[in-house]
Amino acid sequence: MLVKGGSVGKGTAVKDKADIDCVVFLNNVKTMKEHQRKLQDTKDDLESCLKQSPYRKVITIKQQTKFAVRFCLDLSREFEIDLLPTFSTDQSLEELYKEMIGCTPEDRKYYSAHFVGLQVEFVKGQLPIVKDLIRLVKYWRKTCIEDTSGTRLPSSYPLELITIHCWEEAGKPESFDIRAGFKAVLQQLVEYCGINVRWYINYDRDSHKGRIKRMSKSRPFVLDPANPTNNVCSASDPEGWKIVADVADMTRKRKPLADITVTKNWKI
Repeated sequence: MLVKGGSVGKGTAVKDKADIDCVVFLNNVKTMKEHQRKLQDTKDDLESCLKQSPYRKVITIKQQTKFAVRFCLDLSREFEIDLLPTFSTDQSLEELYKEMIGCTPEDRKYYSAHFVGLQVEFVKGQLPIVKDLIRLVKYWRKTCIEDTSGTRLPSSYPLELITIHCWEEAGKPESFDIRAGFKAVLQQLVEYCGINVRWYINYDRDSHKGRIKRMSKSRPFVLDPANPTNNVCSASDPEGWKIVADVADMTRKRKPLADITVTKNWKI
C-alpha cells in the first residue's frame, strides 16, 4: 500500500514549493524491529526499482536519508519526493502506541512513517478556507524567513497544526477574513512560549494524560494528533522559534495587517 503525504497529500501545497512524502507499507514486514533490521536493504531495493522504472529518464536519485530514498521527478515541473518504507501490522493504534512508548526515543523514530496517513487525514479534512490560510502561512514562512545554517527552523507541519488550533480558538468560523486569520496566527507565533496544544482524536486521553502533562512542560508544545509521543515543535531549536517570532512580529506591524483588529471570530 502507498500513502501520499507531505503538503501535496494534505492539500496544503504552495505553488512551486511543494514536497511529497510517499509511504510504502511493506506487506512482508510486520513489526518495527523487523523493519529496523531490514531498513537499509529495503532502501537499496527501492532505489534499484526507481533506477529500473519506466520513468527512470525523468527520475534523479538525490540521496538516501536515514529513513527514506530521496529523488526528484521532473515532469511539467520538478517534484522532490521522499520514499519512506514502513511496516504493516494487525495491531490496533493503542497497541502500537503502547509498544512505542516502551521504546527508546531513537527507536520511536522508526514508527513515524507508519502514522503519516493519520497526519494527512487530520489536515486534509479541514475546511477549504482553513487550508487556504495554511497555504498563506506556509508561503509567508518560505518567502519571509531565511533558513540559516545551524539553526533548526519550524517545518511546515507544526505551522499547519498551529494554524488549525488558532482557527478552533476563534470558534471554527466557516467563513472569515483571511487577513484577520493570518494576523491571529502571527500573534500566536510571536507568543510561541505560550503554545500548548493537543488533540485526542486517535488516542485515549486518560491512557496518556500523565505522560502528556509531563511532555507539555516543554514549550512550545503541539502534540501530533497522530502520535502521542511526538511534540512536533521539538524538532526546532529555541533560536529557530525566536527567529520565526521576530519575523511574525515585524509582519503583523506592517500595513495592511497593522490596521486590522482581530476579533473573536475573525470578522472585520
